[in-house]
Formats: sequence, structure tokens, C-alpha cells
Amino acid sequence: MAVYGIYLENATRRFSGIFPLEAAGGIESHPFCSGSERGKLELCIRLSGENLSMKESYNGVETELRYPNVLIKVPHVERKYVLDHPRDVIFFRYNPELLDELTDAGLISKPYAWHFEMTPEISRKLREVDTLLHAPNVRGIADQLDLLALTLWELLLIERDSGMDDGSDNAEARIRQVAAYLQVHFADEVDIGVVARKNGFSERNFFRCWKKHFTITPAEYIRSLKFAEAERLLTETNLPVMRIAEMLGFHNAGYFCDLFRRYRGMTPLKLRQNSSRN
Repeated sequence: MAVYGIYLENATRRFSGIFPLEAAGGIESHPFCSGSERGKLELCIRLSGENLSMKESYNGVETELRYPNVLIKVPHVERKYVLDHPRDVIFFRYNPELLDELTDAGLISKPYAWHFEMTPEISRKLREVDTLLHAPNVRGIADQLDLLALTLWELLLIERDSGMDDGSDNAEARIRQVAAYLQVHFADEVDIGVVARKNGFSERNFFRCWKKHFTITPAEYIRSLKFAEAERLLTETNLPVMRIAEMLGFHNAGYFCDLFRRYRGMTPLKLRQNSSRN
């Protein structure tokens, strides 16, 4: 298990008017555990897990959700859970005294937990959060995380209220779940066959179903995610190209640069130089 996070309760902020976070963080491969809790005010995003779904209860009401999913923890709701498989989580914690203000702002309403589709916009914001959580000395990090948390919360609520997900366990929903998993784990060594089986597909049936909803193969999808993240890191950070290649799962920086040039039409350094001029 890897746990990372930043405590922001006493952090200096440049701007006011945005709901301040007490803490933000992530957990990779959350360990098996069970228990109950209440009293927290938190936006919790469960990105992926080794099972198809997870079960919890809120004030005694049982809920089963596919990954990825969202939970808004509110102080007066008791949550009981049995975690019998590893999962990856991002969380944003607030002072419980902000409950009324967050409710008045339209951020807290039932249902408190729901499945969501990992859209490119949500995925990008999550990667921005992850970058900041691994660089706690960035100037203005508290303001940036406050704003990113609020933006994510709004995006997730908009999707929830649009009724995009009908909760059915059909092939399209499971393909979207695989795509969401890849958007989180594209930098890892992904075995597509294993991911397909964990989502209820035979390998042959998976590729047939994938082709119905995507114009590129899973391998091409992973590569497109890698290079989209490479572009973001090149233009928004000062990380060395060798470090970016390593973060994205390329063991040879020269090979990464060659692939990037073919994909983007220019080298990583050229893209960074062009971005700095704009």
C-alpha cells in the first residue's frame, strides 16, 4: 500500500472565496479492512479496484457500485464498509463546519455515492491533482488544490445529474469501466487480458466489444493517454524529459523521444520550447 497526501488546514492561501481543504491525498492498493465511520466531510473518488464493484451501507442502506465511483462523506451519515480487495482512492477532506456552506452551494445532495464515467476532462484534473500531491513544495499548492477539488466536484455532480449511467451491468458499461481503469493505470505495465477477465470478458469477446465503442485498439488508447500526459507534463512542469519518460513507463528516454516525435511531429524539448513562447 502507498499513501500520500498533504495537510492544508494551516496552509497560507493567496485567494479567498473557495472552500479551503483540510487535507488531500491518495491511497494506492488500499488494504483489506472493515469498519464504520461518521463525522467526516470528504469528497472521496474510488478510481479502480480488483473487483468489478464494491459494497457499502449508508445509514443502514446497502449500496453496490461499479468502479470508478464517488462518495461524499457527510458528518451525519454513518458509513459501514467491508473492503475485501485492493483499490485506488483520491480524497479531499474539509472541515465539517463547512457542511452548511457546501450544501447551500449545491455541492452536497443525495445520492451521496454514485458510479461515474471517467471522461477525458475528469481524468486530466485527477492527473493534475496527482502531480501536485507528489510535489508538496510547489508554490501556491493550497490554492491550486482547493480549486481543483471544487472543479472535480462540480464535474462529477454534473455527470451524476445528467443521468448518463443507468447502473446496468451491460457490455458497454463494462467496456467503459475498462477504459476508466486504463486512464488511471496507463503508466503501469497493463496486461489487457487480465483486465478484461476481471471485468467479465473473455479476451476474444473483449476485443470485439471494445471495437464497437472505440476506433483505436486498447494498446493505441494507452499510448494516446501516455502522450497526452507527456504533453501536459512538458508544458506545465519543469520535469526533465528523462524523468517524464520514466514516469510514463518508458525505460529508455531515447525511445520515448523518438515515439513522441512520431506521435506529435516534434521532439519533447521542441514542444516545451514552443509552449514557453506562447
